[in-house]
Amino acid sequence: MKWFLILIFLFFICCESITKRKNKFPDDGPVSVSRYEVSDGAILSVDPEMGGNGFEEIADDLGFVTSSFYDPYESQKAVKGGVFRFPIFQYPKTLSPIGKDSFWEVSVYLNSLVFETLLVKDPSLEGGYCPSLASHWKIDNEKGKYTFRIDPLARWSDGSRVTAEDVKFSLELIKNPKTESLFENNFFKEFSAKIISPYIIEITTSNKNWRSFSKISTFMYILQKREIEKNSIDTFIYRYKNCQPVGSGPYIINPFNINEGKSFEFRRRKDYWGYKKGFWEKTGNFDKIELKVFQSDFICKDSFKHDNIDILPVPRTDWWKSEFDRENPSLSFSCLKRGVVKKRKVFNNLPKSSFRIDLNTRVKPLDNIEVRKAIAHLFNREYIIDKLFNNEYTPTPSIYVSGEYASKNITPVKYNFHLADSLLKRNGWNMVDGFRVKDGKRFSISILESEYSSKFVSFFKNDLKKAGIDLKIESVDRDEISDRVYSKSFDMVVSYWKNTDIPSPGFFLHSSTSDIENTNNITGFKSSYVDSLIELYNEEYDFKNRKRYIQQIDEEYYNQYHSIMGWYSSYSERILYWDRFGTPKNILGFDGDYYSSLYFWWADKSKEKLVNKAIKNENIIFDLGDENSYFSQ
Repeated sequence: MKWFLILIFLFFICCESITKRKNKFPDDGPVSVSRYEVSDGAILSVDPEMGGNGFEEIADDLGFVTSSFYDPYESQKAVKGGVFRFPIFQYPKTLSPIGKDSFWEVSVYLNSLVFETLLVKDPSLEGGYCPSLASHWKIDNEKGKYTFRIDPLARWSDGSRVTAEDVKFSLELIKNPKTESLFENNFFKEFSAKIISPYIIEITTSNKNWRSFSKISTFMYILQKREIEKNSIDTFIYRYKNCQPVGSGPYIINPFNINEGKSFEFRRRKDYWGYKKGFWEKTGNFDKIELKVFQSDFICKDSFKHDNIDILPVPRTDWWKSEFDRENPSLSFSCLKRGVVKKRKVFNNLPKSSFRIDLNTRVKPLDNIEVRKAIAHLFNREYIIDKLFNNEYTPTPSIYVSGEYASKNITPVKYNFHLADSLLKRNGWNMVDGFRVKDGKRFSISILESEYSSKFVSFFKNDLKKAGIDLKIESVDRDEISDRVYSKSFDMVVSYWKNTDIPSPGFFLHSSTSDIENTNNITGFKSSYVDSLIELYNEEYDFKNRKRYIQQIDEEYYNQYHSIMGWYSSYSERILYWDRFGTPKNILGFDGDYYSSLYFWWADKSKEKLVNKAIKNENIIFDLGDENSYFSQ
């Protein structure tokens, strides 16, 4: 009863600001939740050299730099308005951008609609930065000191000013162990902040390296100090589990339309401060984004075919090549054949990601490298790619797949029953009545898998059975897979690893993360050699040397058999979408996946009317267009 009362109390704390509002949001159009009215521009009492009005005229003399924001992949034809119904495959564990579970993929994408960082990476210039909450910045690499000027126009969604105090508070919060995110605590522990004025803040790093400025300027979301401090930090992770703190970005979650575990929606803010600066001018176009949660790919597919969602990422090759064959689709889906639904295989610069099987080396007998090597040689991926996937994929040669960071010195692991047999025998696992047995105990392990991987896991199970290994298949939903992986409660798991444009091996390979829950070091990898390479990589300013360190890390990880490499695709995304939207020439941008449709697409009223007619009238035919969409400058 005590805990029940506490949970009720936390709910009302969380939603205090919501209950003060008498009216729900209107059904259509942008919204405002502003409660404070402050004048435009800087606080009048702040001098120009302290970031106040007139700072722009002297910024160069003070050593600050800035740039103008321009996204070359947006479309100038984009307009604001309309609704986008978007599928996600896990309900976020938290709606906070800081703290436990906030770094899950779905959270990272969606938080960027509501919260802002000091700077953003320049999409038109490699290694460049553009203003966000900070209008200007100054870098002193020798002293490890970074100075930011907060834009005096920046406002929270409640209408109040964003100041340097909010930045310092956010840094202290993200380092606080009470947020229960050891990953974030460690990631930002090198930084400390000093407030110079309401608009100027100095951030110093104790670990001077080429990544530090990027980390503090583009990875840390800024939260409002006043709101968070109203309540105890002890309740932070519970308070924002199902509602969000005040943000400064162009969207807000609709607090009146949260169906926990099933759906929620974003509403575009009509008074977003960044519009005055040209931010999000041709991106973030939808007035309403309805997010619907699907634990099953099959249910998601049926929902799309019944026009209940607007876009569908297609994970299965058999669907892509048979059910969604444009020339001969399933009988119940003529809209695809008539071009009312568009089918696109997108090729752009998204870093290649891959499927693989990760092994938990904390459990026996997977703590033995030769046992892991034997299991790897019992995974017949070439056969699976041929028979199950119609050679749609390519065997993954490395943890960095096929990019410039991938080592060329790795010998791919191929199916080899005889080698696996000899390795198992050498380690005391002998065949007895069709089973591998050691010290009177059978070799039995389990694997976590979702519905997508069920077919190839069955192939793997049969090959392991021939070698005398009993594989127990645990088919569970994505939420349970995530919970068990991050709590290290598994033997093996089918994983989909998304790479980034700049490798961050310390996140998932450094020994310090091996035995800690809620980190990406899910296999328990530990290596003093790799630790030293990670340190060298972090400290090295020369790109060629950094690339060499990553390749050496790649080789060592591969040779330790913590993962059984699977496959990757030459394309970036396979999608279907109802043709009621405007899209830029590169429909998912320079390096986007299907989430990028949230940012780049817009509602087209004329297309909407025609699609609605075509759904009812099978005589209406659209231009199919090219199925393959290639990136072009």
